[in-house]
Amino acid sequence: MENTTSSDLSGRTSRISSITKNIWIYGAAFIIVFGTIGNGLSATVMTRKRLRRHRTSIYLVVLAIVDTAVLYTGLLRHWIREVIDVDVRNISAPGCKIHIFLVYFLVHFEAWILVWISAERLVAVCLPHRAKVIFTVRFVWLQITGTGFVTFIINLHIFWTVSLKANICVPYNRKYEVFWEEIWSKVDLVISSFVPFVVMFLMNLAIVTRLLHLRSTRKRTTSHVTAAPANAMSTMLITVNFAFLITTSPVAIYLTNLRAWQHSARTERDRAVLDLVWACVNMAAYTNNAINFLLYCLSGPTFKKELVRLVCLGKCAYKVHPQQASFSLTTATVPSNTRDEMNL
Repeated sequence: MENTTSSDLSGRTSRISSITKNIWIYGAAFIIVFGTIGNGLSATVMTRKRLRRHRTSIYLVVLAIVDTAVLYTGLLRHWIREVIDVDVRNISAPGCKIHIFLVYFLVHFEAWILVWISAERLVAVCLPHRAKVIFTVRFVWLQITGTGFVTFIINLHIFWTVSLKANICVPYNRKYEVFWEEIWSKVDLVISSFVPFVVMFLMNLAIVTRLLHLRSTRKRTTSHVTAAPANAMSTMLITVNFAFLITTSPVAIYLTNLRAWQHSARTERDRAVLDLVWACVNMAAYTNNAINFLLYCLSGPTFKKELVRLVCLGKCAYKVHPQQASFSLTTATVPSNTRDEMNL
């Protein structure tokens, strides 16, 4: 009976490990390919003549580049390790430090670029006549550069808190091991997920409130305007925020609780389940880097029009449904130049 039970547990553990391996190999490959194509199209469309003059385009091009970099520094490492059993992080001490730094830097940088996108939209909706004065091209680049510099400083400790020991990239000593497990994991959770989410949620809530107010004001004088555009915008903004939280927080929560879970994992099956959960939360996090172009770009009619022109090489017409033609993020009493930028 004991042999049968042991055999069953071994079989279940093997199946769990097989599922985990397939997730890393096939799931990661799909996300990398999909994200590369999507982010590449996003950056290409946003740099076309009709769109590159807009301030929002700068953020979205940078976002597409950062998202792609996250996929190739983070997710590609896991894929290579599963396919050929080589961890690029363990090849050399400098490589260990640089790779970990890049992963954290890019993830934190991306989160705060999303915050700046929400901030720019908030100003464009609430202060349309001041938007171009406040968010100049120079100011946008200062924001991006400043955010990159602060993120660089925050993650600079990685260069002296981790190193290669026995061909494994780990914290440099016991003191730094405690720092990573007890302090840095929580700091990472706050910087990369929860604070950006709260800030974006509040700003987008203000945007939706303003749009609904403008819509109700316009409705008194324009009978054909319905609540559908405002509802669609509300849905998109809430979806974007919750998608960001849902996809990025699980991996940070996992890392925060990893030490306790490892102590409670007493069997091979328990450890296999932890590995499976690790694979799943990573797939969720990296999915965010592959679908941002859908959430932030493809919801805009101007972007879709330019995408069709790009794919068709300018030879096919872009047809818009009558209801879609009237859709604008800031339809009511907002200058046309601001509406153009908000429709990206």
